[in-house]
Amino acid sequence: MKTEKNTDKYGRRHTYLRISLTDRCNLSCFYCTPKYGLKLSDRADQLGRREIVRTVRIAAEFGISKIRFTGGEPLFRKDIHSIIRQVKAIHGIERVSITTNGVMLKHTAAALKDAGLDSLNISLDSLDPERFNTITGSNAFHDVMDGIFAAIGQGFRPKINVVALDSLGLDEADRFLEFASIHPVTVRFIELMPLCGEGSSKTGFVPVSTIEEYLVMKHGLMNPSMDGVAKVYPLGRRGAIGFISPISHPFCDKCNRIRLSSTGTLYGCLFDSSGINIRHMLRNNTGDEEIMHIFREVLLFKKPSHGLDESNLKDRAPEIKNLIRLIGG
Repeated sequence: MKTEKNTDKYGRRHTYLRISLTDRCNLSCFYCTPKYGLKLSDRADQLGRREIVRTVRIAAEFGISKIRFTGGEPLFRKDIHSIIRQVKAIHGIERVSITTNGVMLKHTAAALKDAGLDSLNISLDSLDPERFNTITGSNAFHDVMDGIFAAIGQGFRPKINVVALDSLGLDEADRFLEFASIHPVTVRFIELMPLCGEGSSKTGFVPVSTIEEYLVMKHGLMNPSMDGVAKVYPLGRRGAIGFISPISHPFCDKCNRIRLSSTGTLYGCLFDSSGINIRHMLRNNTGDEEIMHIFREVLLFKKPSHGLDESNLKDRAPEIKNLIRLIGG
């Protein structure tokens, strides 16, 4: 069975490529980091700037219009500003974004804006410095907050991604809502997915509907709308609060994403370890059409869903071999 251009056999049209720029990270979140540490790739195997830019150019021809750079921590790449600038110049690419933990953002927000970055997501699981330290293994809380305000100062309206861990109390959900009420940010609560971290199997699953129902009832939230995969409630004229439920309410039937790891492997899904590596093709001057064929191959074998649900969440965790920082969450 063949796919037609960027559409898979289930009729899903793919316009979104998420690229991991590195598997290095300066945080050690317990739900993301393996017990015995992460085996990092050889730096020589990481895609270089020219290889990334060429891949995006081919992807644009394939039908990709949106790029998101992830990691690891993408701001570790000293050439990220040059990558963004060159990718923005590619015909067909309409939007370029990054997802960052924010630790280094206060030093780079202005340069990211100057490079043409359209938007950014910042991971922040707690507004309490001590709980932040427990989750991340780092005391960088104030650096992240400085980064958020630096981004706002450059005219960005950041999306703050909060993993709904079972240690997230409703009082902290209130604090996040208050933060989004007074600053131009959208706080988004996201259900925990099994990422092979030592602590993920010990953490109870919390459907974000529990948090949503509490906040809607207490604060009288109204008029939600969909922003991509997030259900978002406006908060006055400033920010908003949102909810993403990939486990309790999967959105695989509308998936439009392809993923590229930092070492050059294309994947159709975050939870499918069967990818196809194109690094050697990029380095051996393989023609664009042959590389584009690999994009088609990835879609040909893409499954209808991630195969996760609340009932088998813990059972499937051990078989998921690709960590989020390797494949690019």
